[in-house]
Amino acid sequence: MDIISDYRPIIQNIRHYKYRYLVYLSGRLGLAKSTNIARALLTIAMMKRLKIACVRETQNSIKDSVHAQLSDEIINNALPFEIYKESIYCPATGSEIIFKGLKETNQHNIRSMANIDVAFIEEAQAISTTSWESFAPTIRKAGSFIIIAGNPDEESDVVFQLFGPEAPRRPDVYYCYKDFRYNPFKLPKSVLQDIAMMKANRPDDYERIYLGRLRTAVDMPVVRSWNPEKNIGIGKESNTIYWSLDFNVNPQCSVICHWNGGSDFYFSDEIVLENVSTYRVAEEFVKLYKKKYDGRPLVINGDASGRNRSSNSEFSNYAIIEQVLTKERIRFDFQVPKANTSISNRVNNFDWHVRGLDGKPHILVNPECRHLCHSCKLLSYDKNGNIIEVPARPGMKTIDYAKSHIFDAASYCVMTNDPVLENFVKVEKPRTQTIKEMWELSLRKAAGGGVYV
Repeated sequence: MDIISDYRPIIQNIRHYKYRYLVYLSGRLGLAKSTNIARALLTIAMMKRLKIACVRETQNSIKDSVHAQLSDEIINNALPFEIYKESIYCPATGSEIIFKGLKETNQHNIRSMANIDVAFIEEAQAISTTSWESFAPTIRKAGSFIIIAGNPDEESDVVFQLFGPEAPRRPDVYYCYKDFRYNPFKLPKSVLQDIAMMKANRPDDYERIYLGRLRTAVDMPVVRSWNPEKNIGIGKESNTIYWSLDFNVNPQCSVICHWNGGSDFYFSDEIVLENVSTYRVAEEFVKLYKKKYDGRPLVINGDASGRNRSSNSEFSNYAIIEQVLTKERIRFDFQVPKANTSISNRVNNFDWHVRGLDGKPHILVNPECRHLCHSCKLLSYDKNGNIIEVPARPGMKTIDYAKSHIFDAASYCVMTNDPVLENFVKVEKPRTQTIKEMWELSLRKAAGGGVYV
């Protein structure tokens, strides 16, 4: 197996112990960290009897782990291992590789892992301080060591604080901060073309994704690529309209969107109402729909929490909307995810559409949607990484502030209909619920959890 020289100290550490930690912090793509570490782990497992733990902050299933990467290397290189559902075993040496999620493993079980010889922490940027302080001291067997691989996003990431370029140097730590430019194995031409396009059209993302530059929270805009000259204007309407909502907030915010079935979104209208119920929001939408879009097919997107009971009703928010629209004989369909993705994923996905990898804008907002326009331009993070709302102009009323809720409504629509990866490759859409499923869930909750017949 070919292993980049930067990863060979993992193997050498078995023969001649030198490092307590081997740290690989770099850009997210291009240096093949997971591939090379997987090959190094399999190599040392064939050298002597070892117990190796591959851990991460959250592991809901074995699919979340590096198990698949190791299995592929074993199969592709015909290595003498036995692959089991939740472990990998080497009969020749008796080595065993296990997989754990630190968040799902209580502290007692973590402490029972003291017989581990080698620990590999994957996606280390996601490791919490609590998990680190519980896990690291348990790897205390003589000659044991910890491999750390990650792509730090924030200066506050615990692995960056301990092992980043600005951290005090330790003689028992091997540091590697290289990126794709130092990969001696030539990357596929298509990947290099993607990198070149991102460098030319999205230099900030290029530096963050491929070079590992950290995201700073201070004075950082939420929508980094927003350009009023390119992202505000009158766009082309689609036959089907998309109504996307954010719930359990004040003011209640929703947007009307047109989607071309690909990557282009045009937001033509917004509804922002203070101190109102979901019934009132639905009634306001009906007025707008009958005035501008009467007869067009309607798809409803939005916050997954809308499936829960409204704070001032016995029914869920989506059940209330269904009642109002059905009464008005408006054709519609729900496309709402069963669970919301992380805020960072949703924000990044929206921003990648604001200015695509091709350098072109894929989101256009009607200038009459002033709340959404203000939000895309002015929403920013505070020093703790929280999104803050600011006035579009000095002296404006709170209702006229740039609203994170109107941005949430718009980003739910984009995330549901065209989710993409960082290199602008489409990924599987989130699973959505049918009208019947939502309605029956609402009735069950209204009945106190009983089964609706």
